Amino acid sequence: MNIQQATKIATKQKRGITRKSWGPRSVTILPTNTANGCLLLFFGRKHEVKSNWEPTALDLLANDWEVQG
Repeated sequence: MNIQQATKIATKQKRGITRKSWGPRSVTILPTNTANGCLLLFFGRKHEVKSNWEPTALDLLANDWEVQG
């Protein structure tokens, strides 16, 4: 699905989104309406959170967005 569709579902269900092409459990984006913008949640050796994710044009045009969880 596209990023707008995924974001609508994720915000209603309080979940994150990711791109299928990024691989399993790599990065989850948590859309928010706060000053922190979209949060990036990294899973791996150490859990890390970064704020204000800035998507590329390819991210915005992609159709492989999925809702996590």
